[in-house]
Amino acid sequence: METSNSEWKIAEKVPSEIKSAFPELSEIVLQILWNRGITTQEQIDSFLGPDYSRDIHDPKLFSRMGEAVDRVFLALQKNETITIHGDYDADGVTGSAILFCSLREIMRKMGKDESKLNCFLPHREEDGYGLAIKTIDHLLAHEKPNLIVTVDCGISDKPAIDYAKSEGIDVIVCDHHTLPEVIPDAILIHPLLEDKYPSKNLSGGAVAFKLACALYKEAEIKGLGSFDGQEKWLLDLVAISLVADCIDLRQEARALEKFGLVVLNKTKRFGLRELIKTSRTSFGEIDTHAVGFRISPRINAAGRMDHANIAFKLLVTEDENEAIELASVLDKHNTNRQKLTEEMFEYAKKCVAEDKSVPVIAVKQSWPAGLLGLVAGKMTHEVHMPVFAITDKSGVYTGSGRSVEGFDIMNAIESVKDLFSKFGGHSQACGFTIEGSAKFDEFKIRIKEYFAKNFNSDNLRRVINIDSEIKLQDLSHKLATDLEVLRPFGSANPEPVFASKGLMVLLAQTVGKDNKHLRLMASDPTLRANAKFIGFNMGRMAERIRPGAFIDAAFTVQSRQWNGSSELELKLCDVRQIK
Repeated sequence: METSNSEWKIAEKVPSEIKSAFPELSEIVLQILWNRGITTQEQIDSFLGPDYSRDIHDPKLFSRMGEAVDRVFLALQKNETITIHGDYDADGVTGSAILFCSLREIMRKMGKDESKLNCFLPHREEDGYGLAIKTIDHLLAHEKPNLIVTVDCGISDKPAIDYAKSEGIDVIVCDHHTLPEVIPDAILIHPLLEDKYPSKNLSGGAVAFKLACALYKEAEIKGLGSFDGQEKWLLDLVAISLVADCIDLRQEARALEKFGLVVLNKTKRFGLRELIKTSRTSFGEIDTHAVGFRISPRINAAGRMDHANIAFKLLVTEDENEAIELASVLDKHNTNRQKLTEEMFEYAKKCVAEDKSVPVIAVKQSWPAGLLGLVAGKMTHEVHMPVFAITDKSGVYTGSGRSVEGFDIMNAIESVKDLFSKFGGHSQACGFTIEGSAKFDEFKIRIKEYFAKNFNSDNLRRVINIDSEIKLQDLSHKLATDLEVLRPFGSANPEPVFASKGLMVLLAQTVGKDNKHLRLMASDPTLRANAKFIGFNMGRMAERIRPGAFIDAAFTVQSRQWNGSSELELKLCDVRQIK
């Protein structure tokens, strides 16, 4: 990131009447709560002190949960085959594991044949997303299910569900994605379809967790033993699913994440324990950052580089030796994923150098489709303009697009939808397939024309949301401790960002492998206070910021343990040089 011309949006100060109403809270915590729209006593209590019994809602509030539970137990009683159909990403894999583990446990209590339970995860490139008609044919020929339970997919798969029903297969859908115009005729467990269920903001894994909770409860009613509290041991997987799918950590999702992290830090799963070890993460220190940048990428690496089945087997295995082996495989896949993503990223940067018009279109033969979204997202962050990363496989072009805040990339895609054999997405991300080089050439011309007419150059300015301005003298371990009550951080509750202005640079040097990172020391001359900052992937700024220069710095604040003592870590988000 260069010394920037980013737009800094500094939050308005919390009103004095709010300060007076909550004198027990530190001013900085109150400011951040105000910034997040959390202003009433009830909202504050729920946000700062999630309560399992209060904030985790009864799964029976889903209007069709009773039907789903009855159909599952009918299948168990009749020794029918149940297939869980998940997705290849971390949300779909963890959600499938949640349902598989809970059903496996219930089947053992009933003395049922566990071979009647199986899981199908699609291959990212060969099968694609969702429940497909060809998958139903595959299942009919092999697993021969009587009941399919989808996890993190299904709501948009009416044709395949209709086909399954015509072949005598019942379907339960556990999904959370945007509702299509026509919903399938199945038993639907979906928060967006519910009037009575309070939380609309759940991951696919969290929806699967709700079904698992209801199944445990019904098992108790049927006299299969006590399952009281058993569902809480599934929360480690729920915590991963919420972060991996960037779910807003508000209300029930926040409570699930809070308690899920507690369980994740002491997980009993052999597979997760080995995965955490290979990610070089310490138990007791796993937070949403560790989940988002170390744990879920390794789960996702399976589907991106090989097959999601590897990650699923890792999460459900009861064999410690198998767990060690599978965790090692995933770690290698993740390393290869990082290497290949970096190579693709460097190529995409060359595309920008050759053509600086909007959008960036980076295309190359035989790029792995599973990495396109990663490269597009990384490139969008780098150049702050919409990016399409596209792979050409024998004249079939598969693309992934990412946008910047304030520009709806789906509107752009809709303008050329006649060129696609399939496409989909939302305002900030999209995917598509184009068959034939002639159509692809036309796509490049028409999409550039669309952006030329509709893309405002103001969108090219990166927006940095600043929670509060702060003086260097007010940075302290007490501040870092006060901020801890705001965890877990994530979507809708990002780590607080502070700004200090008019700082004089004392030192600016590169550190780390390949000199990628920036170490900065600066002072506030008026207060004679110094501070050390670290800027990850900001090493090239060292050439532009010389000692004696004046800067504004945006950064986060944490207290880190190092060699037995606490150090304040100030992590740079942005730097503006004052002219």
